[in-house]
Amino acid sequence: MDTSNWLLNTLIYYRKIEFFTQYQDFSNYQLVDEIKKLAKKRYSNTYERFFDERNDWFVVNLDIQRVLEIDFGLIYGDYCGIESINDSIRQLLSVAEISRGFFAPNKVTSYYINECHGKIYSEKDLFKYFDSLPPDENIHRYYKNIVDFEIDGFRHLIVGSYDPSLTAFQINKIIINTGYQFYLGEFGDPTPMLLLNQEETQKLQQERGLRVDVIRRSGDTSWLNLPSNL
Repeated sequence: MDTSNWLLNTLIYYRKIEFFTQYQDFSNYQLVDEIKKLAKKRYSNTYERFFDERNDWFVVNLDIQRVLEIDFGLIYGDYCGIESINDSIRQLLSVAEISRGFFAPNKVTSYYINECHGKIYSEKDLFKYFDSLPPDENIHRYYKNIVDFEIDGFRHLIVGSYDPSLTAFQINKIIINTGYQFYLGEFGDPTPMLLLNQEETQKLQQERGLRVDVIRRSGDTSWLNLPSNL
């Protein structure tokens, strides 16, 4: 099969399972042309690999409404500092954007809490609080960034993070009854994250050879525990 036919057949397959819905008015051949343009822009230095490897991930990753790419090397390669309130909200909303409507938060706010569970509403006030601590203390022990939101009238809280997979890990517990969960694809860095149900996961693995794993955390996760009086 030549590369154009491979891309055509690949796109037809993924359109049937709700990928690339933003191009619903495109014919299959028009979508092939559009994806080639996107691939040249996205994979400018490795465009030949897009066809040579015939790896579905190269195609699927171009659907920004279904896939969020996470560069773990960038996230954990340097000291990330304090999670800002605005960044935590943006992180939550970026995960919501690829949730296919199964995670639709509203009334989203963010703040910090100190070790006494007092709320702090700005980075400026957080740094004032740090100034009150003994100089040798590890400041990260004394605060958490909280993202506060509602879904269908019910309030939820998670710990804010600069890592979207940590945000999605906490969201998975909230949406578990929908039958959908956020998964990470086995593709390297940047790593694709997307929302799937069990049937879709098995289908992609068996029919397309795409390996995905539901987001889990190993080791100590006690830092995600939240006080009951917020």
